[in-house]
Amino acid sequence: MLNTFLTDPTHYTNYSKFFIIHHTIQVWYMLTAMSVVVYTWVVYPQWYKLWYAKIPAVLLLILYAGVGVILAMSKMGWLMFGVWILLVLYFLWRRKCYGVAIGGSVLMLSMTVFLFVRMTTLSDLADKTYRIFRGHIIEKKSQEEVESDGSVTPRLIIWEKAVNGIKDKPLIGWGTAGEKAVIEEFNGNPHNQWLLYGLRFGILGILALVWLWWDAFRLAYRKASYLLFLFLFVAFGFMLTDRMLEYQPAVTFYGLFYGLFAVYAFNSSKSL
Repeated sequence: MLNTFLTDPTHYTNYSKFFIIHHTIQVWYMLTAMSVVVYTWVVYPQWYKLWYAKIPAVLLLILYAGVGVILAMSKMGWLMFGVWILLVLYFLWRRKCYGVAIGGSVLMLSMTVFLFVRMTTLSDLADKTYRIFRGHIIEKKSQEEVESDGSVTPRLIIWEKAVNGIKDKPLIGWGTAGEKAVIEEFNGNPHNQWLLYGLRFGILGILALVWLWWDAFRLAYRKASYLLFLFLFVAFGFMLTDRMLEYQPAVTFYGLFYGLFAVYAFNSSKSL
């Protein structure tokens, strides 16, 4: 990713249909990496006592947040980045790391404001996304009254179709790949993991997904593992706008890091 950015920075500053990996998955990767850096900095401060350990860690956070998150041009990624900052601030407050919280907030917010002010592509897209969301969701205007967008508008349309499809066959759904019989756009992709399982397997599929998340979050709560909680919360958010468990780079990533963070939760004496 860095090699591509250095070769052609406009790849990230111009909205493009081409991604090295799916841009939302990229943000998920970056936020997970940032969570590990922040968590270990607080829980294992001895790792970062020397200046040559602190400086690379700070530079990595800037790289992950700037190039990996903001310039990824993922609207859900920007939203999850904002929520991630709030969750990390809560974690730092609970650990009484007030200096780190203030310094980190200034660093992340300053970089974010700078990029959005200096790069009109980012600010214009963010403003347009807000206007479309406000028109559709808050003011409840018709499709003709609201401007169109390449990702927000289609999602609102296919989500409505997916909900109607689940209503038609609520118990056991339409079967594997049955979403293609309901949604004509995007090869039947509803861009939502819950709606996808609801279309394929009905209420039973949704309940299976509920159990998966309930069991995972319960483990994070029982073991007081904030690192596991951060990972799960970010993953949960991204699955609201994409069918992450259908993409190999995403489901492999989820399975691997859920396993690693769960093992850490079971074997670590560190807690929130």
